[in-house]
Amino acid sequence: MSSDSQPGKRKFSFCWLYKINQLENTGGVVTTKKEFFIVWCIISCVILAVIITPYVVPVSWIRSIIPQCTAKIKGGSCSLCGMTTAFYHIATGAFEKARQTNSHSIVLYVTFVINEIIIAMFILHKMLRRVYLCRY
Repeated sequence: MSSDSQPGKRKFSFCWLYKINQLENTGGVVTTKKEFFIVWCIISCVILAVIITPYVVPVSWIRSIIPQCTAKIKGGSCSLCGMTTAFYHIATGAFEKARQTNSHSIVLYVTFVINEIIIAMFILHKMLRRVYLCRY
């Protein structure tokens, strides 16, 4: 009886050698779809927290824990100055106040929401596909 037909015994392969060679050829950085998806999920979780926060946390508490922008302290402004306040205005439906606080806030908020919709659809599609494949 050969070693190939023994149950539980794995054949030796050189896959690990190929992976080491692949790492050396790319400078040690290998990006796969799975890694990209994991990073996208982590970033989307942070974005979801940013979107939900104005609905569940009072603005006074957020202002007490977030330090003032260093650009604002120096008398200038940055592209994110007023974004927290603007997101609170968007959560209450005061879109004009949000636009006045930071002119890019509505675009960023909509982009965040679209990202969350896309990742939710993507995850749902993957889950349904797994269920479908398991059934048949």
